[in-house]
Amino acid sequence: MWSCVRDRSVNPFVRYEQKIEADSLTRRDTPISHQQILNQIWGNDISHFPATLSVISLYKQKVDDTANFPRIIRKDFFSITPSQTIAIPDNKDIDKINQIPIPKFDAVISNFPFIQQEDIPNEILNTQFESEFAKTQTAFLNGSKFDINGKSDYYIYCFYNSLKFLKDNGTLSAITSNAWLGKNYGLQFKKFLLDNFQIKYIVKSNAEHWFKDSKVSTIFITLEKGTSKEPTKFITVNEKLETLFKDKTLQQFEDFYTEVDNCNNSKNTNWNEDEQFKNVFHKTDKSITVSIVEQSHLLKSLASQENWATYFVSQNPLGVFEKKLINPFPSIYDTGRGTRTGWDEMHIISNEENKSLKIEKTFCYLF
Repeated sequence: MWSCVRDRSVNPFVRYEQKIEADSLTRRDTPISHQQILNQIWGNDISHFPATLSVISLYKQKVDDTANFPRIIRKDFFSITPSQTIAIPDNKDIDKINQIPIPKFDAVISNFPFIQQEDIPNEILNTQFESEFAKTQTAFLNGSKFDINGKSDYYIYCFYNSLKFLKDNGTLSAITSNAWLGKNYGLQFKKFLLDNFQIKYIVKSNAEHWFKDSKVSTIFITLEKGTSKEPTKFITVNEKLETLFKDKTLQQFEDFYTEVDNCNNSKNTNWNEDEQFKNVFHKTDKSITVSIVEQSHLLKSLASQENWATYFVSQNPLGVFEKKLINPFPSIYDTGRGTRTGWDEMHIISNEENKSLKIEKTFCYLF
């Protein structure tokens, strides 16, 4: 797992490293050692404090292990690549430093940074991605010109950069602003996602702001590398995360997604189908709502430029009205081209002239 570590205390969705060892030991037939687990987890952050906090969080799981060296690094995310070597202390000889290549990962999990548009090095990043994507990503081609939308948020560039770190069928999960669902620059991002991933889940909360000190409305997205015709589940959480995931264990997260994946199973009595909208399901305790949207509909939305935020309601929220819609022109009203006189005399006239014209005094100036 590659984790671009930010503030883990904000959202339990991206916080399970602290529980991964305990859960692994209890859920495997053959227990996996603490050192084996650490060797599977990598983290990166450009800032010192969150990187140090992550080292402490992983280290404290087994403080008596002398080979306890979490693989947390501090670098610019856009400056590192798979196979690049990183200096890691040897797990047996503490005087020895090993050069360990960064592998590709089964999962990338992150709270990508939110940076104001003026501070994003667009030209530098555009040049970098042109060298990586020019021949493989049609989402960035405007005719024959390679161009990433300059209004894209910084975290969107992080998605682009994460692709190369993932194995085939690997998972990318991140918390982001919800702006790309409806903004114009989001069209390019959506095409990139649909070209490279199955969009498995997009999650929002009706119960709380996940960032309590920010006015940014956030969503959580889970992607699987590789194309697929499977639908996307737009999930609305109606309870606070501290209520929904009281124990913050890996098992609780797995149970959450198991329920979501089986929401449309007729044998699952925990869910009811919506009475009005097709392929919308509500958990019986009203804690979760799931709207299932076909991949073909997401592809069509690129041309129609639909706001994906509406899909939390339904794939076609206006569908119930379609049979009752009529074209008001010309059955209700008709119109032709507007007429144009070119110039009309201004109604500044004498009383004498108005005797024959008989224009009401309200509409003219008499002298």
